[in-house]
Amino acid sequence: MKAFTRLEARIIPEKDGLKNVVTELVVGMTYTDDDSGLSVYRDTLVSLPAPDEADFIAFDDIDEAWCLSIADKVAADNDWETSMAAEVEAAKSRPISKPFSFQEPKVEA
Repeated sequence: MKAFTRLEARIIPEKDGLKNVVTELVVGMTYTDDDSGLSVYRDTLVSLPAPDEADFIAFDDIDEAWCLSIADKVAADNDWETSMAAEVEAAKSRPISKPFSFQEPKVEA
């Protein structure tokens, strides 16, 4: 299962007469294998083109759909889901450390 777990705007307070211009978007995605519970995370910083007055969206008016359209494109262009699924599969065959039952802390009633 994939989920965008980080969508973070980077803004310039004023640019070319426009206020709170989003110049970059941090896009982070977590991929979790439902069977094993293992997960991996990827993120990147996306530079956005400078808006003009015709296509400018005020920061307060930006919605989730606007962010997800950028995030989906980044994930697809970089084939994140495939590479992350492969990383989870590889992790399933790596040994993990686990304490013996006699090493676990005892819970007192």
